[in-house]
Amino acid sequence: MSDLLPGGAKSAPGETPLVPEVLEQSSLLRQLFFEKYFRAALVLVAVAVIGAAVLLPKMVRSTPDHFLPVIHVRALDKLQAWSLARSARSAAAAGQVDAAALAWQSAIANDPGDPALSRELVSLIAQQPVAPRKHLRAGANYALWLLRLTQTNRADLDLAAQFFSRYSLDQYVAGLLRPVETNLSPVQAREYLKSLFNLGYMEPFGQTWDKYQSAVDSDAELKLYRAAWQAGWGPAVTLRSGADHLAAAREDPATTALANRLTLAVAFSRADIAAYERSLAVLEDRHQDRVADHLSHWRLLLNAGRREQAAELARAYSNPPDSPADALLMTDLFIELGLTQYASDFLEKQLTNFDFSPDVWQRQAELYITLKRWAELRALAINVRASERIPPDLNGYAWFLQGIAELESGKKDPADEAFARAVDFPPNNPLMTFRMANVLNQLGQHEQASALLQKLEKDFGSLAQYWFQVVSAAYQARQFDVMRHAAARGYQLATNNPIFINNYAAALLIERTNAPLAIELTLRRLTQEPNNRGAQINHALALLQNDRLDDAEAVLRQLNPLTLDSYYRTVLQLGYFELNYRRQNRKAAELAYQEIEPRFLMPPQIRWLEESHQELTRTP
Repeated sequence: MSDLLPGGAKSAPGETPLVPEVLEQSSLLRQLFFEKYFRAALVLVAVAVIGAAVLLPKMVRSTPDHFLPVIHVRALDKLQAWSLARSARSAAAAGQVDAAALAWQSAIANDPGDPALSRELVSLIAQQPVAPRKHLRAGANYALWLLRLTQTNRADLDLAAQFFSRYSLDQYVAGLLRPVETNLSPVQAREYLKSLFNLGYMEPFGQTWDKYQSAVDSDAELKLYRAAWQAGWGPAVTLRSGADHLAAAREDPATTALANRLTLAVAFSRADIAAYERSLAVLEDRHQDRVADHLSHWRLLLNAGRREQAAELARAYSNPPDSPADALLMTDLFIELGLTQYASDFLEKQLTNFDFSPDVWQRQAELYITLKRWAELRALAINVRASERIPPDLNGYAWFLQGIAELESGKKDPADEAFARAVDFPPNNPLMTFRMANVLNQLGQHEQASALLQKLEKDFGSLAQYWFQVVSAAYQARQFDVMRHAAARGYQLATNNPIFINNYAAALLIERTNAPLAIELTLRRLTQEPNNRGAQINHALALLQNDRLDDAEAVLRQLNPLTLDSYYRTVLQLGYFELNYRRQNRKAAELAYQEIEPRFLMPPQIRWLEESHQELTRTP
């Protein structure tokens, strides 16, 4: 078919087609029409732009639908993760464990929300014939991350339990499996039973064995655990058979290591130092002894009164701890042996190995506080906040530590700022937050302590002791409304406790409401402790508010101001002021008024005192 000319005309056969008019008017279009290389280059540029728009922005969701916070990655990151995963599998197949582990970690860094990547890394580390300690931290982090990603599904819980058991992290195994101990898989039952025994929870071990016996009865290793339990903690009829089974296993080369390890537990329970040392020597010869084994040995010696021998062995021991729990146990035992400075230096070296464990950071902080090493405490707090491996909710605890360091170094303003941040971001652990509040109160940070305690009402509101702490902090902070509420709640929970009776009576006296109840409470308190000066003064104040002036005066005169501290002298003089104010004895009231220190009074007391004094001075 011949080409069409502009206007519908056709070119003659053999003639060059005429260029459309629109091409004649645009140089760019003429290049596109006539230059094929230019067209190819333009297409490549367009493809590159589109590719960049697709691959470079972080638009692809990495984390599962249910997971928060949402993590987005680039499509390019997904491709890199896929490529790195292939490299990791190839390295693992070739026996290059270090290279494989590094490749898996790089893949996860590119696509952190893909549970398959974390799962394969943890599996790789957990399945090694000899547990590689250098991969412990990565494996622990990604095992816990995997459980978060998959909401602790059954298969991944099996894997995590196997990983932590492989590294003798029995506390982690027990912590993960205890919430589901009524519905364990066979793998979980196996690891849970081992962790219970290793941690010394022998009664739960027996109960769990009875429940899951059919699922684990064919496991020869667990049968040996069962024999050790029978030899040390089982019914009397099983002691001999369990001991015989264990003795036979010690002679069998296939089971001698485990049998001697289990014998350590039995010997420790019986305080049999000789038997313990025999089995420990076997394990040492085979290079299969653990830190926990030596800790128990030192403990046996210490309990037997051989402190110097235990301390000498502890100082000479050079093997690093296998787990955060072992590090903490070693630290505590060093302290018990009188080696506090040595314990702090030791634990400081373990921070890099176990920085995923908040317990290690907290214990080191406690040691710094004990030793008054404020610069190190401040540096520790900053490192906690900077660490990606510490849960974000511990930022508040880190600010709390920094506040202590600043305050003890004489830097009040930075301390106040740090404590304020600690209150704004308290830990998720209510008990930790409660302890922080108590320390803040002891340090004179009463407002911060009160604010922190008020956040814990949901957790501890049913405990009278909690309300006592709230009263204490609120009183020191001069927060009367908080104190009155806390005093009433505490009294409701402990109506016969002298302390709570006194607190509630004090709140009523300060507010000057319900005078009949106030006198009833102060009389009960005084009956319980007739010689208690606080009870005597409060009862006198209650008598005054009930217009029993002579009775109140008799009680006040029983107290010698020279034997009272500043607080009690102020309250005593407040009583004398009210007594003379009611009697319109201006001179005596003025003398009492001059002895009162307002810093010891609550706002309602100060208001009443000032109003009454002004009224008295206006009286002709």
